[in-house]
Amino acid sequence: MKGGCSDVDSSPVDPERFTSELCLDAVREFHQALDTMREPLPLYCPIMMFARDVEWMGRVGEGAPDALTPAAAIDERRAARVFGGLLHFMNIVASLKACAEYIPLNHPVRWALRQSYDRATSLDEKSQDLLFELEVGGWLARRSLAPEFAEPDLVANFPGLGRIGLACKRPHSLKRLRKRVTSAAVQIAERTARDGVVVVDVQSLLYSTGDPIRKTYLDEHESQAGFQWHLENDIDDVARASSSITDRARERRSVLGVVFVATGWGHYRVRDQSASVWARVVRPSPANTLAEWIVARVLQGS
Repeated sequence: MKGGCSDVDSSPVDPERFTSELCLDAVREFHQALDTMREPLPLYCPIMMFARDVEWMGRVGEGAPDALTPAAAIDERRAARVFGGLLHFMNIVASLKACAEYIPLNHPVRWALRQSYDRATSLDEKSQDLLFELEVGGWLARRSLAPEFAEPDLVANFPGLGRIGLACKRPHSLKRLRKRVTSAAVQIAERTARDGVVVVDVQSLLYSTGDPIRKTYLDEHESQAGFQWHLENDIDDVARASSSITDRARERRSVLGVVFVATGWGHYRVRDQSASVWARVVRPSPANTLAEWIVARVLQGS
């Protein structure tokens, strides 16, 4: 089981595929998911405002080979904002679409959707933990595991493990990693009567700028393969450096292990233009327990 999961789930979007249909379909699916959740959002919350920007680009790009060129000719800054954020928006939409029916009416995830959803500009721990919980719930739903949004954060029936809980955390710095993993372990040990695994999103730890406004950045490489290679190596470095933290977490009752996730957004060059790409890498802790390996395989393959 060395290395856990080596496959990288990635989806490039280059200027030739950045079509009007892509934009309009994303907005349509977003509103359909909100309808399924019976969750009308305020018109001026960040994600609703971004959805209108995406729809604008889709409308102005109708009939053109790609939506970016005509949109940039009208409003370059607005077009660049959509191009840089669409993949992240589509990831949120995919999660909503997959697990909208599973989110309880009064669940805090619904509150988090009203906050700043973009990890590149906001790393507020409470809302980002909840949005990561939503993403993990979407991955489980796409594997037909019918996630339950319950303590510690999510509960699902994993092959070979039975019904276990997942405690999801998204720390905003390396200094916070120990505290967040410990907090998740306490959730599993003290708030539930079942075994569980801690799932930690470390993307913001890999790509921190130190800038109080743009807190994370989109990595840029010469190729999609180069971006994926760096993401895999970076998450492996974090996992190895955190071995003492994960060992302490497993000492708590009912904690089966810790799994690290990085969903990176980047750019690479395509025919002198910048193409966007995202990739998700999931790794068990260095101990690579059976539970960690199984959970990592499920999350990577969703």
